[in-house]
Amino acid sequence: MTELTEGGAAHSISPMPSLPRAHVLVIAGLALIFLAAIAAAVALGNESERVAIVLATAVDADTGAPLDSVEFVEAGVTTLYATAAVEHGREGEHFRFEWRGGADELVSEYELPHDLEGGWLFSALDTPAGMQPGRYRVELFRGGTRIGHREFEVAE
Repeated sequence: MTELTEGGAAHSISPMPSLPRAHVLVIAGLALIFLAAIAAAVALGNESERVAIVLATAVDADTGAPLDSVEFVEAGVTTLYATAAVEHGREGEHFRFEWRGGADELVSEYELPHDLEGGWLFSALDTPAGMQPGRYRVELFRGGTRIGHREFEVAE
């Protein structure tokens, strides 16, 4: 410890204790983990609005609400709806449904501006020859960020 006097006042300066190298590495590692956690939280914050997608074979023409709920889809169904209750959108914001099947190939997509004060959005997958057996997924995007998805299988 060094003592200094200046103008009659005494000051002392203590040397900074040095940490062992292992402690420095642990602290640096924890700092990196903390920063990665913050980055992950920010990324998840963009997808914080999780919307449940309900599959239906019919929707209300006025509200878009599902009139039934389908858990199992049989081959041959010609029209299947994906419905989702959402909060009001921001001006200029778009919603997009993407239907995917097989090896994650895009089967259909539907984009719409959302000017409602809140309510049901829906998209229909029309297959005149009937849906073929296989695994499918429908996703809902809000302003480019996925906010909901639903996987389902069409059985024979």
